[in-house]
Amino acid sequence: MSNDNDGSGTQDPRGPRAGQLILARKLIEYIERCEELGLSLGGEAEFLVSEDLEPVMLALHHVLAGGKVEVTIEEEGNPDIVKELDRRVREGLEEASELNRLAGYTLSAGV
Repeated sequence: MSNDNDGSGTQDPRGPRAGQLILARKLIEYIERCEELGLSLGGEAEFLVSEDLEPVMLALHHVLAGGKVEVTIEEEGNPDIVKELDRRVREGLEEASELNRLAGYTLSAGV
């Protein structure tokens, strides 16, 4: 994928650049747990989405672009982990909302 910093589809001639996004701590913990469970693959220097997640990412992109998708769970995962991830993302969004409320403006991004 190109280094599409501005969403235009063009690559920055200066090469890749790091950015910063403020997230509520509980959302960071949720993402870290997803990483532990296989969100991305690869070594220390590369980031790859697993083949199992590629159709989910494609569906997400279509929804974000105004489309509509249907998701079918073909085989259920570990119910304890599903509950844990549901709880983590819910608590993360609650924490981000509370941080924003206290700040009076958008301070922390939610997922």
